[in-house]
Amino acid sequence: MNLFDRLALLLIVAGISIIILGVALTIPEIQQTSTAGGALIFIGPIPIFLGWGAPAEITLLLIVLMLILTVMGLILFRSSRRSSS
Repeated sequence: MNLFDRLALLLIVAGISIIILGVALTIPEIQQTSTAGGALIFIGPIPIFLGWGAPAEITLLLIVLMLILTVMGLILFRSSRRSSS
């Protein structure tokens, strides 16, 4: 193993450890408080919005905004690939 392989392995292990630590630190908060969230599910062309908790409207708005930005990015990416070909 050369130096870059060892560094890559160390960064991967450190990242996974930080994620596990972050999840472990939030478990007590989840058990004592109520949760809030939202989801967007596509069944064909029909979007289904789900939301729960107090700030559900804001969460759903952010999800729709991220969806619009993702679609715009894909359209721009495809158009740039076509023009370069």
